[in-house]
Amino acid sequence: MPAAEADGLRARHRHEVGHGYESHLLRPQEIAAQVPDVDPDAVPATRAVWNPGEGWVDLPSLVKFLIKDFVEQRGRLVTHAGPSRVEVRDGEVSAVRTAGGDRLEVDAAVLATGPAVPAVPDDPSGWMSQ
Repeated sequence: MPAAEADGLRARHRHEVGHGYESHLLRPQEIAAQVPDVDPDAVPATRAVWNPGEGWVDLPSLVKFLIKDFVEQRGRLVTHAGPSRVEVRDGEVSAVRTAGGDRLEVDAAVLATGPAVPAVPDDPSGWMSQ
């Protein structure tokens, strides 16, 4: 985590504490004792803010971590593809067709639709073709 992000994390923690909000700045090795389901290796050495009364996730940090892990596992990240369609063959994901017409053969696809996420699985016709 860059120094500016670490400073921002500490500032957020101070702000929360200053307003009477339950906030803890935890080192990676302290995570397991407080939040057993979180892998301490996923926590930056610069610490993480834990708010015990919430189920909140620091989405920018989580997304960065997931993208890094995805790419390390030989995933291909395609950004700014526009509205894309997942193609299915014999009940399995076989390809993704981007708005620009590119067809990417895949074994699996991750949908990252932003605020449209709740509606997407309810309307497979909008994102999946047979």
